[in-house]
Amino acid sequence: IEFLLNAGVDGLLLVPTLTGIPNPKQRVSELSTLPVPVVLLERSLNDLGPADKTEHVCSDHQGGAYDAVTYLAELGHRRIALLTRANQEGKSSNPTQAAVVAGYKRAVDDLGLYAVGTELPIFSATKPVWEADQAESMFENLRGSKATAALIFGDREATLIEAAAARKGLKIPKDIALVSYDDEMADIAPVPLTAVSPAKHRLGFMAAEVLLRRLKEGDACPLYQVRLRPRIVVRESCGGRKEVAV
Repeated sequence: IEFLLNAGVDGLLLVPTLTGIPNPKQRVSELSTLPVPVVLLERSLNDLGPADKTEHVCSDHQGGAYDAVTYLAELGHRRIALLTRANQEGKSSNPTQAAVVAGYKRAVDDLGLYAVGTELPIFSATKPVWEADQAESMFENLRGSKATAALIFGDREATLIEAAAARKGLKIPKDIALVSYDDEMADIAPVPLTAVSPAKHRLGFMAAEVLLRRLKEGDACPLYQVRLRPRIVVRESCGGRKEVAV
């Protein structure tokens, strides 16, 4: 940031680390005192509610996960699992993953998919990057839960689950329906993956627009806090009709 300021930039688009640090609010406060306008991209202080004064453009990852579970439920699935990544400590500080988990839980609750007090089939990996052995373990967890469908955080991870299923002689989506979260390489999976697709290009475009508007209008410009809800791109892995618009 110091280098960019010394280079004479008029404003900054930043994606700062706000999870896994002692005081994210203080970090944002420090950013707000910079001598140029700052717009955060895919970062905010959600937990503060109306006290969040950051200017940001973010994906509604909770909404994306919620819509994925809802879509699978509309296809007739009542046991829907969630498979996620992990960091080096076996837990995730990834803000996207945390939002996906929250959206999944909210959808399960709203749709009444599991009885109150039931342990939800949420499986987190023990490694930050899945390998074949990790995928086998996660697939065994998935099958053991008797889920008929799963939302998987990451296209790569969902592709590995496809491979694990094939090694067991199971077919996607006949034996288990899959939806991945990201849509970066979902279309090139052996069975093309239905995926939650955040509007990444649009996010960058809108963040730049917000910053340019702030530079032009100054304090007369209202505070922009934009959330874009991802769409679901329907492919073969969930058994839904590709023409269905979600």
